[in-house]
Amino acid sequence: GNDVSFTGVNFNIGTYGIRCVAAGSDILDGLRVTGCGFMSMSVVSIRMDSVTNAVISNNIDRGTPSSGSWYTEATVGSGSYSFNGNSWHTADPGSFDTGAEYHWGNDTGIVMKNSGVKTSTTGTSDTITHGLTRTPTIITATPYDADAGSWFFSTPGGTTAAINWKTSSAPKWSWMAEV
Repeated sequence: GNDVSFTGVNFNIGTYGIRCVAAGSDILDGLRVTGCGFMSMSVVSIRMDSVTNAVISNNIDRGTPSSGSWYTEATVGSGSYSFNGNSWHTADPGSFDTGAEYHWGNDTGIVMKNSGVKTSTTGTSDTITHGLTRTPTIITATPYDADAGSWFFSTPGGTTAAINWKTSSAPKWSWMAEV
């Protein structure tokens, strides 16, 4: 199907709030979930399987679903998802299609994009705690107000990323991390 919208709906008590499952070659193109509330979903609030052009914005999950507030699957193929302004439970997605296209905004709880400023102490290494719920695929940093010389990230993993620089100083870093 195409173009399904949920706006201002409160979903209370169930296995799923919204469940979009692909079958055969059938996928949903154009899902909009805006301003909805989810309470007491036992598994997940929004299950999306191979959904394309999904826009999930300004929703709140007031429950504790066992597989996180949302998850993505790829039964037919990878989907495309845009998240912004949502307040989710903190549990990792029970299923996460790493091949999908994602656009992350300013969500809380399940966080897949984050940025900040880190002031390091004098030396040549530090750790940036990015706060993402999954290991980022992109992490960038820019030093300012101190000479760091040449610098590099080690491979980001878990909830932190190590940064190393050549010139012994106490640089301040502007950083961004994204899954």
